[in-house]
Amino acid sequence: MRKRPFELWLIWQNVETRQRYHVGRLLHEDGVYTFSYEKEGYRRKLKEAMDNGYRPHLAFPDTNKTYTSNTLFGPFARRLPDRRRPDYLSVLQDLGL
Repeated sequence: MRKRPFELWLIWQNVETRQRYHVGRLLHEDGVYTFSYEKEGYRRKLKEAMDNGYRPHLAFPDTNKTYTSNTLFGPFARRLPDRRRPDYLSVLQDLGL
């Protein structure tokens, strides 16, 4: 039985309207990370976000490219708690990671 990939949605929120947009998707499957922008779907995807002020992340400037890596991309890794925290394992567990 094949495990489902771990998936994280990148959501951008317009600071003025507070509207949220699904702009990207990070996947982890078989030891490989992939990031791509979300262009398909009914509404509030990348194009509508860009029309409302979103700009691509500096680490992922090409909105048509699928980025791949054997390690977690820096912009995402920096958002994780520090491994040296005394409660690191419990924080991950609380987050379901």
